[in-house]
Amino acid sequence: MKITITTLIVAIMLIATGCGGSYDDARGQANTTTRLELVTIVNTAGNVADMAVKGNLIYICDKSKGLLIVDVADPDNPIPVFAPEERFDALGIQLVGDYAFVASNTAGLQIFDVSDPAQTMLVSSFDYNWDAHDVVVQDGYAYVAFNIGGIVILDVSDIVNPTQVSAMDTPGNAKNIFLQDDVLYVADGNSGLAIYSVSDVSNPLQLNTYTSGSEVRDVYVQDGIAYLASDEAGLQVVDVNNVNSPSLLGAMPAEGNATGVFARGDQVYIASYFGGLFVADVEHPQNPGILIHEPTYGAAKKVFVKDDLVYVANGNTGLMIYQIL
Repeated sequence: MKITITTLIVAIMLIATGCGGSYDDARGQANTTTRLELVTIVNTAGNVADMAVKGNLIYICDKSKGLLIVDVADPDNPIPVFAPEERFDALGIQLVGDYAFVASNTAGLQIFDVSDPAQTMLVSSFDYNWDAHDVVVQDGYAYVAFNIGGIVILDVSDIVNPTQVSAMDTPGNAKNIFLQDDVLYVADGNSGLAIYSVSDVSNPLQLNTYTSGSEVRDVYVQDGIAYLASDEAGLQVVDVNNVNSPSLLGAMPAEGNATGVFARGDQVYIASYFGGLFVADVEHPQNPGILIHEPTYGAAKKVFVKDDLVYVANGNTGLMIYQIL
């Protein structure tokens, strides 16, 4: 059931004026998507760019409002929990324990204490003079994609004092990143997929670049395969078992500029900016095929799957939540 825009706007405004472990990971879950049913739309009256999910709470990155927190224990009645007093552009997020790491288009990396979600507080930040698009945190280090500024690795073991350890000037514009087994995969815009070894965070080494022929906007790696959201080229499936020699296995068009991707088992979920949500069958990666196409009537940017729910950051339309049936 879709909540009314007016109700949520009013609630968020009231909270904004009254407020002075790792993110949930769905790898390995094997639910099969055969049909999707819209559960609710959380309309922020802004521009939803990304999200993280923890229990009943959704942490929303809004490009015009910053970090918003919404309780969806009752999907028919999402309840705003937190909205910032000062707006900023938020594009990417990861939750780690009691902290939310937020990549900001205007404020660099922002680190929030979310131990009490209703009293969320900014505890520190790091500005690199470029727009931050994405962040991944692991073992006390934050890897931040700074678009044209490349990748910066920060020591965040002292949460109130993040310090730069190293930086990589990627060949293109670092949009999104995926970290697995000390290998950092960078969706590097028009340069394709850039791959780095970060086993030594103080001296990251570029291993290789896969040129896709299109702008790579997002990447998800599973079982030695990198799934690329490659703008007008749609989904590209790349073998990265040998990171020194990535090779294209297969591809699938996804109408409307693929910008976000998430893999689970033999299925890949693609957020396509003008085309909506696609679910692809990749059991045979050389020949991926569309299982489901769900128009979202907005600007689908990111997609995340947890248990039997699919979350789509859908721009001005808000956050779309679908149930897998």
